[in-house]
Amino acid sequence: MYIQFATNGQEEILSQVAISAVDEEGALKNLNNEKDGFNFGLTLSKAQAEWNKTLAKIDVESDKKDQLTTFYTALYHSFLNPNLYMDVDGRYRGLDNKIHVAKDFEYYSVFSLWDTYRTEHPLLTLLDRKKTLDFVKTFLAMYEQAGQLPVWPLGNEETFCMIGNHAIPVITDAYAKGIRNFDTKQALRAMMQSVNRKQFGLDTYAKLGAVMADIEHESASKTVEYAYDDWSIAQFAKMIGANEEYKTYITRAQNWKNVYDPVTGHIRARNNGGWWKPFNPTEVNNNYTEGNSWHYSFSTQQDINGHMQLMGGEKKYEAKLNELFTTDKGLTGRDQSDITGLIGQYAHGNEPSHHMAYLFNFTSHPEKTQYYINKIMNEQYHDQPDGLSGNEDCGQMSAWLVMSAMGIYPVSPGNNIYNFGTPWFRKMTISLENGKKIVVNAPNKNVPNYYLKGIALNGKNYKKLFIDFADLQNGAQIDFTLSATPDLKYLNSLQRPVMQITENLIVPNPIIEGPQETFKDKAIINISSALPNTELYYTLDGKEPNKNAIKYTGEFAINDGATVKAIAYKSGFKTSFISTATYKKINNNYTLKINTEINKSFTGGGNDALIDGVRGSLNWRVGNRWQGFWGIDFEAILDLGKTQFVKSVSIGALQDTQAWIVFAPQTSFYVAGDDMKFKLVATVNAPADAKDYTIQIKELATKIGVDCRYIKIAAKNYGELPSWHEGAGGKAHTFFDEITVEY
Repeated sequence: MYIQFATNGQEEILSQVAISAVDEEGALKNLNNEKDGFNFGLTLSKAQAEWNKTLAKIDVESDKKDQLTTFYTALYHSFLNPNLYMDVDGRYRGLDNKIHVAKDFEYYSVFSLWDTYRTEHPLLTLLDRKKTLDFVKTFLAMYEQAGQLPVWPLGNEETFCMIGNHAIPVITDAYAKGIRNFDTKQALRAMMQSVNRKQFGLDTYAKLGAVMADIEHESASKTVEYAYDDWSIAQFAKMIGANEEYKTYITRAQNWKNVYDPVTGHIRARNNGGWWKPFNPTEVNNNYTEGNSWHYSFSTQQDINGHMQLMGGEKKYEAKLNELFTTDKGLTGRDQSDITGLIGQYAHGNEPSHHMAYLFNFTSHPEKTQYYINKIMNEQYHDQPDGLSGNEDCGQMSAWLVMSAMGIYPVSPGNNIYNFGTPWFRKMTISLENGKKIVVNAPNKNVPNYYLKGIALNGKNYKKLFIDFADLQNGAQIDFTLSATPDLKYLNSLQRPVMQITENLIVPNPIIEGPQETFKDKAIINISSALPNTELYYTLDGKEPNKNAIKYTGEFAINDGATVKAIAYKSGFKTSFISTATYKKINNNYTLKINTEINKSFTGGGNDALIDGVRGSLNWRVGNRWQGFWGIDFEAILDLGKTQFVKSVSIGALQDTQAWIVFAPQTSFYVAGDDMKFKLVATVNAPADAKDYTIQIKELATKIGVDCRYIKIAAKNYGELPSWHEGAGGKAHTFFDEITVEY
């Protein structure tokens, strides 16, 4: 659509445009509601006045213009989303694509909840309680329309583009802070229905205590994120007196323990009863959402001290946390543009890391919290166009700076505790909606002074490393005394925060360690638990184990295929879920030599992945069955063990063009006898065009019809992705699984 005007030189054309997600009538009403007509100057001045009123909620004092610009830009960004999504008459288009009327609230959209539940929503809960209540009522309206709470709604669509159900901690955090004018029974129903649906591994999480990597991709991340949502449900249930629901979900909130590996100290993906192998904590792969194991190994905000205890105590926890920030090992695995702002393996440019610098407060080294918070504020934010270290993500990146600049931070949204960090300004005044003010003073704040030397609350000496919302909601004055060097004696005299689940404690699921899925000759099986002093029982016939099963006393061997099931008990703890591992014995005498470097993110389980009799599925992200080769040609030589007549040979290949996995343009098959003098038998072209975005598996096959001992398969990599592909210039992957020989 366009409109043409016949104009004279320098003549101005003024226009007004209004939109509606409902209908033309709604757009016209929205247009007519604008009272300023074509007076652009008046419209601009009103917008500026409204923004100045909003930004004036926080007043900071600084003689550094660049710092002021950086801070107020961050505050501005924090208020840009979510967005009002309704007409002036209250009508809006809901997630069911039907028209509804918001009767006692304003309806919003654009909730990047995986990001914003961490800091932006806690910030808005503090600064804009009216809008936060509107958010909660919007969530409940979306539940009525879609049958679940929102995950990442955009307009009138649910995108599901991120993981978790993080409307839940937003509701819980709001209720904990006194925002309560909504239907709490409906909210609890909505929470429980949202986490018990059969989608994104939630059903296996509820059934097995963890999302499994051989069933669902990003399983390690989903498990810890789902556990946090469960903790949030438990807290909400407890506050409204739903005691049975509290017991159920405080138990589920500990499921992070089922993906904790006590040997490496990392959160890992569970696969076939044990761990996904091989493992490198720096590897970015499909077991984690936009990250690697480091970026999720401290995602236990609901049970920090429980995590510390399971790890073996505060010293081991602090050492691991310190390693996160100081390791010199870089990222490995696939390229992930979201992982930026690295300090060691801490990635400030992506949200899962955002609370981690504050975790030193839970140890005997809180000075490291102050050191890293100061470092991040000064080095990862500035007043230029590239002044953020990562994607803004609807205000979360900026909200982190706003709250950290206050000197307080919500490590565990859903409770009422803020951890102290270090203030960024000499003085900050925060105006609350009730007319009260929070004043943060740090008169000797300068570049070298950022370590806490003294804290006073309302003029009285304060002896904690944290502060409760109750101390702030009716106004407060926090006075920080800062120094250029840390005073550990003083800092360790302060009471540390505690976040620990102490009721309905669980025994983590047994860890069954053996081969990936297949073996030759025999396999050695170990069973263990992350929790010391547990009793382990197992079966080898696929039956459910209990205390009448075989008691585990040490490693054992299996000489044939078997299904191992194990269970763990400890007095005073809830019994574990059953872990299951299925092992298949390979009966062929093949050996395979792969002459091409296997992509470490897609090993298929090892060198024999292509001859183990276990096939990969269309969902190549799960199960570790596909073997990948990135940007290089593939060559493998199969030794049949002896010369024999072969009818045909084939190799399974996968194409998912959107994910950069493209069929080899040409695959050649060669045969040889004992002399290994290979002769070309056939060359097979790609079975589908690279522009075919259908995810598909094809057999690349040829007839042989001769005696041979060796078969060589050589496949050309597609090479550089062309201009029509969104990853243009990147290198294509080639994926194979299972060589089949017919005699």
